[in-house]
Amino acid sequence: MNPSDSGKVNTILHNLRGEQFRHSQNIQGSRIQVHLRAGLIHNSPTLPFKLHDHGIAATEAESTAEMPQTWSGPKPPKSWRMEITSAMRANMLSLLLSVSSQASVPSLTLLCLRRISSMPTNEFIHDIIPFVPPHLRCQLLRDTALHFPLPNPKLYALCEPEGTADGELIIVGPTQSLHNGFFLHSAREGAYQTAWDEEEWSPSPLHTFILLSTPLSTSTLLTLSPTITHMALINLPNALPLHRLPGICPLLVVLDLSYNVWLHLASKEATKILDRVQWNRWTHLRKLGFRDCYVYDGLLAKLNQGKWDDVQVVLT
Repeated sequence: MNPSDSGKVNTILHNLRGEQFRHSQNIQGSRIQVHLRAGLIHNSPTLPFKLHDHGIAATEAESTAEMPQTWSGPKPPKSWRMEITSAMRANMLSLLLSVSSQASVPSLTLLCLRRISSMPTNEFIHDIIPFVPPHLRCQLLRDTALHFPLPNPKLYALCEPEGTADGELIIVGPTQSLHNGFFLHSAREGAYQTAWDEEEWSPSPLHTFILLSTPLSTSTLLTLSPTITHMALINLPNALPLHRLPGICPLLVVLDLSYNVWLHLASKEATKILDRVQWNRWTHLRKLGFRDCYVYDGLLAKLNQGKWDDVQVVLT
């Protein structure tokens, strides 16, 4: 055989093997290409966040990949562990948090805060957060609550030492949970004196408390701060003695009780729970979130008894 012909045969065999390899990868769904792309993005120092059609944002799929599903204590039941997307959280929290309906490019400050939140836990807690001022902690708390809730260690570090981020506390389950006795502990930690030569960041009292899809024990409910003016108890798995709340938090201006199955029309306890509440004790109440909850006959009259202006009830 002519040497040139032999070379041609080798070339043809090489091309055939290449075609066969590419064909097999197409059949298998190109898993290697997916892994390579994921590795390149993960290791890129200049692109901490992926791009989508409307700008730069962290998607729910990314947050799921970066933040493994962990729970404090036993796993919640499957019926309650429904997947809640960023859009669903934005809708649920819309009464207390101002959420833009239009996609936009995040500010440089927000991009830096998101990069900080993705740092290893030890570096985040010890090297970064002590130097972040309260107003930026609050911005990070709100953003992560909507898009990629922080794990408990980072969340509580973000709210140290008073237990709030500039007067706000947002806990989003099931990856986050509220520790029993948290408010008693925070009250003791917050009662500290700042030296005259230290940089003064005046602690803000807790005024906004949001709990989404995570349990709240009765003992912890009884220790809530009376300074709270805006509160959301949304999609909680356990029923609460709401009749105790007016005496605990008398200054509420906005209260959101939406999407609680124990306040739904199908719940046998809904009327009993709501009828025991002395709504007239909330003299400052202006808005009540009641989405997917049972409005029984006489509830609205009882809610507005003795008030000059009717309370705005949000049902949808």
